[in-house]
Amino acid sequence: MMSTHFVCLTVGINLYPDHKGLPILATAVTDANNVDNYLQTELNIPKENILSLRDQTATRKGIFDGLEWLVNQVEARAGNVYVIIFFTGHAVWDGMASGNSMLCPSDFGKEVMIEGDCTKTIDGISDSILSEWLRKFGAVGVLKTHLPLCIDCDFGLLLSLTTGLTVRPRIRQVFAEASLSRRSQRSYENPEEGGLFVNRFLSVLRQENFKTFTDVSLMHRLSVPTEPEFPQTPHCISNRIYGTLFIGRGDEGDTSFVVTAMEEGQCWIVRAGSAAGIRACSVWSMHRTNLADSQENPEFGRLTVIQVDLFSSTVNLIPPLPSAISFTANSILYSKLVRNTDSSEPISVYSSDKAWLELVIPPAVQTELSIRIVDDIEESDLALWVDQGKVRFQRRKKLQTSYREPVMRGSVNAENVSAIRNVVKASIFFDYHLKRNSQREFKGVRMELKEVDEEELEEGNLCPKENVLSDEWSATVHDCEQKRFVVTLHNETNIPFYPYLFYFDPDKLTITSLYSPPVGGGKDGFTSLVDVPLTPKKQLNIGNINADDGLLAFDVAKGEDAEVGYL
Repeated sequence: MMSTHFVCLTVGINLYPDHKGLPILATAVTDANNVDNYLQTELNIPKENILSLRDQTATRKGIFDGLEWLVNQVEARAGNVYVIIFFTGHAVWDGMASGNSMLCPSDFGKEVMIEGDCTKTIDGISDSILSEWLRKFGAVGVLKTHLPLCIDCDFGLLLSLTTGLTVRPRIRQVFAEASLSRRSQRSYENPEEGGLFVNRFLSVLRQENFKTFTDVSLMHRLSVPTEPEFPQTPHCISNRIYGTLFIGRGDEGDTSFVVTAMEEGQCWIVRAGSAAGIRACSVWSMHRTNLADSQENPEFGRLTVIQVDLFSSTVNLIPPLPSAISFTANSILYSKLVRNTDSSEPISVYSSDKAWLELVIPPAVQTELSIRIVDDIEESDLALWVDQGKVRFQRRKKLQTSYREPVMRGSVNAENVSAIRNVVKASIFFDYHLKRNSQREFKGVRMELKEVDEEELEEGNLCPKENVLSDEWSATVHDCEQKRFVVTLHNETNIPFYPYLFYFDPDKLTITSLYSPPVGGGKDGFTSLVDVPLTPKKQLNIGNINADDGLLAFDVAKGEDAEVGYL
């Protein structure tokens, strides 16, 4: 059956006749043709839904016309269509625009006549221009789902096009990219076999139905063999990295799944350690993918942790071993924490109605959550109160701090057992991360939180006010629901960093990722070879500083004071 719900633009450029500095490529056109073949044979997309631009037709105007064709197709279908864009060719860094990267159309560098007998040089297609096109797609509705843009270039195009860096996004923009990496890296081509990246990319996609992949699980498998002179690493930049490939909304994957891989054919490693609160003897369920749907991604076995390091844990398979699954030295699976065992540090929970509490949290769940029920409220870390069919929660002892209100603002239905358990579990998890001391000291790294001037913002300029964070990294912000902020990270050290930024919401017990570095292919998707976002003596602005959609905003109910959040 033909899939008419896709429209695609593929661009492949071998020849750059007007730019002597760009060498002829051997396989870009072949790679683009191979992508076309995949789209037609594996995704069943009809040929008329794929616009293919090659060499002479892949000019700057031709590519813009192709993007306009996509926009028109989406508009004609009232947004009920998925879009895929693929580009393979040269890319360069624009030294005149603060190091922005540009895709090179086939007429890049060509001198053309304009009015008044003057000449003009055909320029590249910068990331800011692509950002404008994404806004056009958003205006016609395509960005309600996923818009993958796959770029195979000499240099990784690290675009800042997403709006996923805001707590309260106004436009649901989605952008995903897989490309070859660093400024110093060149892509490897084999004239007979094609480009290394595209071959591996398509090979991984053909292994399983694309619907079983999320962006991040694809990257976990996208290890590209390297040639000595051509090291290369795929990137993935996406604000919906847990969305299903090509068609995802962003919530098809479950963030609680952790990559689990066999190392050197000997032992299984879960990529989560003490930094994530993992403890020895904890039990994990095993799954094929990181999809949230339990029917699509059922449990097929269990693991137990035998050793915990900072960022990883060594595990053993719990008999009986699954006979339907074959394990190899290159196997990549996913695990989900079932029980985090540590009897020495249980959380004490109290309710005046102990019989009800024991029904809600029976012995098996107490073991799973590492809690114990106590008879005396003075001994409790978390107290539950039932009032008019609602359960309220009070932090005590271990879970109480001087800067948080003891009674949580939210409540849950007393009959919703799952929600009650989730609050208890989230309280333990949230408190662990809030109080955990890093095993590493980061001197010379600081963060600024600045309010953006609304009047300047309306005029298209970003003019942050003074830093509102104190030396203790805390702040009091009045009327914060009316304000927007930008975060700047400063690296005053001599070493590069891969920064991660999280927002701790004590009211909702959530920890939201506001920024994470690009995901790299290779060993389990670690970013060891991806361009470092925060280099020595530099700063990094979090959010799209060219548009207000990327700024941080905090949701506070009218008439209420917010608890302190932590960035």
